[in-house]
Amino acid sequence: MDRLNIIYLYLTRKIEEKHIILKIINNVNSLESRDYHIERYEIIKSLWLKSFSFNKRIGKEIYSQVLDGHIYRCEADRKMYFYNYTGISYQVLDLVFELLNTKSTVENENIPNKQIKEWIKEDDKLYGILAKKIMEKMKDV
Repeated sequence: MDRLNIIYLYLTRKIEEKHIILKIINNVNSLESRDYHIERYEIIKSLWLKSFSFNKRIGKEIYSQVLDGHIYRCEADRKMYFYNYTGISYQVLDLVFELLNTKSTVENENIPNKQIKEWIKEDDKLYGILAKKIMEKMKDV
């Protein structure tokens, strides 16, 4: 018998109205689910941040990138914390965040929305290819 059924049995001894018991069970389940997801988020976030390499002169080291729009330089993750837990390179996730930040960083520059969308579309294509190459390198590790 699982935990929620045991709670249900205890509650039926004290509370006669079924809808109240079900509401309590749903709240307990919802709280447990929320706590689980918060814990997962905290673990994944800390592993992602631990995976970055920093240099005192230049800050965050980037060792996979697109050069001139057609030359790809990529390496596997140097620190494997995030990859070992999720199966995804932290560099790939960083590329996604960079794409998401593109619009917000150039919106204040008085650049037409159409042009911003074109840049994001082009970056998405280039980063997609780079992400695939990074994941291929990760499989070889």
